[in-house]
Order: sequence, then structure tokens, then C-alpha cells
Amino acid sequence: LARNGVEYVEVRSVDLDPYAPIGVTEDQLRFLDVFLLYCALGDSPPDSAEEQRRRGANQAAGVVRGREPGLVLQRPEGGERSLADWANEILDGCTPIAEMLDRAAAASGAAPDLHAAGLRLARARVAGTEETPSARILRELRAGDSSFYRFAMDRSTANARAIRDLGPPANLEAARALARQSLEDQARVEAEDDVDFETYRLRYLASARPNTRGA
Repeated sequence: LARNGVEYVEVRSVDLDPYAPIGVTEDQLRFLDVFLLYCALGDSPPDSAEEQRRRGANQAAGVVRGREPGLVLQRPEGGERSLADWANEILDGCTPIAEMLDRAAAASGAAPDLHAAGLRLARARVAGTEETPSARILRELRAGDSSFYRFAMDRSTANARAIRDLGPPANLEAARALARQSLEDQARVEAEDDVDFETYRLRYLASARPNTRGA
């Protein structure tokens, strides 16, 4: 990290949206852009065992009681704050970032206000829990007197149909050629291996350590 920085960030805690054929919408992706920049630009004080405990408690509360009106979470610096108030505080911090990204996009000829639209979607869901995906799912389950399994199968079938109706992409053959080339490259690299994985791992770790001699 000291020598090369961060090449990319992999976001692994985002749930698939069952109402989007590809699992995520453009508004959601733009909001993620804004939110990740907000996280990167904010202060990052040293972690502590107490903060880890609070974070674990907050995550458990959100998972089990996230739809509970007035749900209260523990702040890192101590004290408590409602989930809605804390979320709105974060969204307030995201607002200038969304505006900056939209100005940059407009300057390059893109449609204006796209990141702000993603932020408005997030605000609507904080303001009224009935706007959240979980509320929509619950309404459908109750209206249809159906099981969650049946709901999931119906949504999966509808999303698959929507994708198939688009027809084959124009670059399908190019994608297939890239896939074949990737498998051939993998086979070639594996055939050229001259050390076992553990030896490779130790060499990699040794080369990745920043050189601190003379510091």
C-alpha cells in the first residue's frame, strides 16, 4: 500500500435488486460511486476493539431490526443516534460529491443530475421505509399470499425473460473469442509454472514489502 497505493476497491456487501434484470440499476450504481467517494474522502481514525464491538452490534441490529421505526445505533465516538438521522447525516455529506460528479459529467456532454437522482432515491428510502426493496417484497408476498420461494422463482423467471428478450449482444462473438483466449492463456501460464504455490506466495510477499531500509 505504501509503495503502490490502491488499484481498485471491491464492494462485496451489496444485495442484488430482484426488480432489476441485471441485479442493479444505474441509479444504484451512481449512488455507490458517490458513497464510496464520501468514504474515501472522510477521516479514518485508528480502529479500536470498542469500535469493532459497536460496529458488530450495529450490523446485527440492522440485519434483524432494520425495518423497526426509530431504530437506534451506537456511534463510533460514543452515544446513540437513530438509523434515519445517521443515514441522513451521511447523505448530506454525499450531496456536494454528487453535485461535483454531475458538473463533471455535464461538462463532458453527459446528461445532468444523474448522481443527484441516485442520491434522491436513497433519501426517499430513508424518509419512508415503504420505499425500500424489502417493503416492496413484503407487499407482494402479502398481496399474493405466496411464499418467499415462489416470489424468488417468479422474479428470477421474469428477469431471465427480460434478458433473453434483448437478443444476443452485438459483440457476442468477440466476447466468446476473449473467453477462449483467456482459457488458453491460463493453460499456458499453468504449464509454465516452475514452483509450487507456497513458494510463489512467499516470493510474492517478499517482493511486495515496502523497502524501509534507511528510513
